[in-house]
Amino acid sequence: MNRALSSSLFISSIATSLLVGCADDPKTGPYELVSTVDMTSESISPRQIDDIVAPLRDFSMNPATTLVALAEAARDPAITMLRSEVAGTLLARLPGWINEEVQKVTLGGKSLPAFADQLAMLARTSLTRFAIHSELTLDGDAPAHRIVGLDMSPAGLDAKITFGAVDGESLDQAPVTTVGADGSLMLGDQRFTLAYGKRAWEGIDAAATQLVGDAVRPALGGAVNCPAVAKEIATRCLLDVCVNHEALIRDLCESSLDRLVASVRDRLSEVKLDTLHFSQGTARVVDTDGDGAGDEIADGVWTAEIDVGFGLGVHAAPAKFSGAR
Repeated sequence: MNRALSSSLFISSIATSLLVGCADDPKTGPYELVSTVDMTSESISPRQIDDIVAPLRDFSMNPATTLVALAEAARDPAITMLRSEVAGTLLARLPGWINEEVQKVTLGGKSLPAFADQLAMLARTSLTRFAIHSELTLDGDAPAHRIVGLDMSPAGLDAKITFGAVDGESLDQAPVTTVGADGSLMLGDQRFTLAYGKRAWEGIDAAATQLVGDAVRPALGGAVNCPAVAKEIATRCLLDVCVNHEALIRDLCESSLDRLVASVRDRLSEVKLDTLHFSQGTARVVDTDGDGAGDEIADGVWTAEIDVGFGLGVHAAPAKFSGAR
């Protein structure tokens, strides 16, 4: 039988459907879905992505220069004091000495610059291919689809974050749902809004915790160990003139790490899915354990379009999904 049945008819015809189960058995869900969406260059340009991850990229190539540049851009009092108090020849050596100390650090078996580069890659991946974690209930009386988090698997990490809606987000939809007797599934029009960049940063923090045991800022702070770096560099001397000013160097180090993380987090947070539109979804409901009831959703394809802001407008976005109870 190939004709489509409404989800309510699907419930009432469970005796003949591939998805059969007792009427009080929740075989209609909820299914945990993972929807993978690819952003095209029209959705967000490579240049915009590069601008967002630039601070981490710069830090991975030259940590000291990046930290000093961030301090100068912010007119940090610590850098102003150091320039007035430390002899020019010593001041010129500071970046090299800072880099020497930073190069001694490892995080998750990687050098600190390599870890920063990995974070930049995570951020970049999150802006080109992302996965949404959601729950789908195929209930004829109350079909529901709710976004509950992000899945970091496109970045190669087995990490998920969960969240509820914040102001400006719309994470719940009630799509028209049609299930065929052959297991074919069709989901109707759905429109979500999501503070995607903010959520993506939460995912990067979760990924960092998985990789090195802590979120990005505390992980960097613990690895760099600004007090130890400041103490070491303050003792560096040329002839009989020493750097000193341990407290200023420590303050510069800590505040610049704050700015490094904040600059990427804040730029990423500007990316918002003002439009996440699934106009249609098609898939198959599969009985994998042979009990006559569906327990997986396979071969899902969304007809999708997104708008990430930046005045770029709405663009088509290839998207697939799968799920299981």
